[in-house]
Amino acid sequence: MATAPHQQKTDRPASDKTDGPSAGDDSPYRHLNTTVDETLSSLRWLAMEKQQEYLSLLELVSAEVRLAKKSALVTILATLTAFVFSCFCWLVINLFMAIGLHKLDMHFALISLIVFSINALFAVLGFTMAKKTYRRISLMPACRILLSAVGLSSQQGE
Repeated sequence: MATAPHQQKTDRPASDKTDGPSAGDDSPYRHLNTTVDETLSSLRWLAMEKQQEYLSLLELVSAEVRLAKKSALVTILATLTAFVFSCFCWLVINLFMAIGLHKLDMHFALISLIVFSINALFAVLGFTMAKKTYRRISLMPACRILLSAVGLSSQQGE
């Protein structure tokens, strides 16, 4: 098969001039013979795939939210239970401390002042510890994961 000097050898068959209006076109896209139906079919498939991707992401986020709600409920109940138990324990400790000071023949006003001072000291220490801990609590790691799953960069907001 002889080829003209300006033509290249390809694995594709040579095109006839009678194939259609663009058969003799020297366009680099002359080998693309897609129809409107094929294009629409591809676009429908693309839309369906994107819809499935977003539905899957929505399902993942929904599952994470349900898990977070259950986790928050369990955490709240466990914290409430621990708080009530620790309050009773602290009351018993205060009671034994007051009884011990009374056995040492101290006046009730002095016993009350000592017990109150100890409780105030522990309250201040607890408040300080809670304040330091609160600074470390953050939802930003979860937000970054969610944004990266959607395709948004977490560096934009920082």
